[in-house]
Amino acid sequence: MSVARRIAKNTFSLTVGELVSKALLFFLTVLIARNLGSAGLGNYSFAISFTVLFYMLADMGLNKLALRDLPRDKTKLGQYFYNILTIKFFLSIITFVAIVLSINLTNQPYEIKLIVYLAGIYMIISESIATLFRNVFVSFEQVEYEALVTIIEKILIFALGYISLIKSQSLFWLFVMFLIAGIIKAIIGFIIIIYKFKPKFSINFKAFLPLIKNAFPFSLTYLLATVYIKVDITMLTLMRNSTEVGWYTAAANLIFALVIIPAVFMRAVFPNMTRYYKTDKTAFIRSCRLSLKYLIIVGMPICIGGIITSKQLIKLIYGEGFSESTIAFQILLVFLFLYFIKWALNIALYAADLEKKVVWSYLVGLLVNVGLNFILIPIWSYIGAGITTIITEMIVVTVIYHYFITRISRLVIQDYLIKPLISVAIMGFVIYFLDEAPILLTILIGGIVYTISILFLKTLDNEDKRLIRQVLKV
Repeated sequence: MSVARRIAKNTFSLTVGELVSKALLFFLTVLIARNLGSAGLGNYSFAISFTVLFYMLADMGLNKLALRDLPRDKTKLGQYFYNILTIKFFLSIITFVAIVLSINLTNQPYEIKLIVYLAGIYMIISESIATLFRNVFVSFEQVEYEALVTIIEKILIFALGYISLIKSQSLFWLFVMFLIAGIIKAIIGFIIIIYKFKPKFSINFKAFLPLIKNAFPFSLTYLLATVYIKVDITMLTLMRNSTEVGWYTAAANLIFALVIIPAVFMRAVFPNMTRYYKTDKTAFIRSCRLSLKYLIIVGMPICIGGIITSKQLIKLIYGEGFSESTIAFQILLVFLFLYFIKWALNIALYAADLEKKVVWSYLVGLLVNVGLNFILIPIWSYIGAGITTIITEMIVVTVIYHYFITRISRLVIQDYLIKPLISVAIMGFVIYFLDEAPILLTILIGGIVYTISILFLKTLDNEDKRLIRQVLKV
């Protein structure tokens, strides 16, 4: 199977898994909003955002390290898998204690603290431990197993969460259902790895410290990225009120549902990219450039089209009660496009063993984000949080771009922006006059217009067409 076809297969499997899981989780969020109101949604978002801040402690970058190193040498599976799993057992205990101590330093009511405890255990099991299993599937390019366990978990969360919301109208029982689903996901993933890949049992305590040392830059990157992306909700909760947090969360959840696009694509590309860096530098640079090009082509119409249709989208999904979320959604769509660009450059640095440069980029982002949030949230509330997110992302993209062009290859981003920008301008002009049409029809027409414009302007060159033919076998 050609590399292009294998990447397409992996991308398709990952996309199906992520789309189904994100859609189910998104619909559950809508159910929370409609059943518990903006305050309930704000409390739910706070519990998730607060515990995610501790993911670094639970993982220490070990999942990313495994994803980078295993595709290069699959014979390391046994030593990586069991050593990392053992380290994570001890980290899980430390992490939960840290979550309990930290939330009790706040003045949150007991009910909120209780759901934070449950959310913390779920994060440890489903995100830290089970993600190791998922990365093994990706490293061996058997991503259909990742899609399977992800879909199973989210089906359980949606079904059990729906029942708990209807029956109890309680966030406590909702998070109990989250925890049950996360445990089942971890068990299934573990069983598949044991029986499918048969890693040789090996625990070497002397290897613990080198593993943690090599993984630490990945851990720092995650911490810094999480703080500057997620801390706005935590700061909003502490500085404003749950209703405003709910408005902002409604918009942010739509954005986070869309970030799966660059994440899935780059996750499918990454195993080959990290191998190319060691074996074929020309192919590595070409994969970096193509990844950036394709993500810009996909991300630009989502940003502009979403801004134009934002009012209709918010009303359709959340109802009239969340009309205040519209401007936050428009602001965060700009962040989303920057995120598409950043993700392509970010993964390239990871594949090139330049994860320490990513750490510096996100450190700059952290300082800017926290500082601006302290200034802008008291003045403009959730709008200030959104503006802060855009400014921070622009700075982080600039710093990462600097490291890319100085350490990997010359790259002129403008070369990849011009034709998609013209195409999206044509699309925007058309859908602007469709404001009275049904939103789904508007999206369909906009997509068709954009695609025709992309083809007419010959945005896809001969290399792109060759890759498409490889994927389709024509």
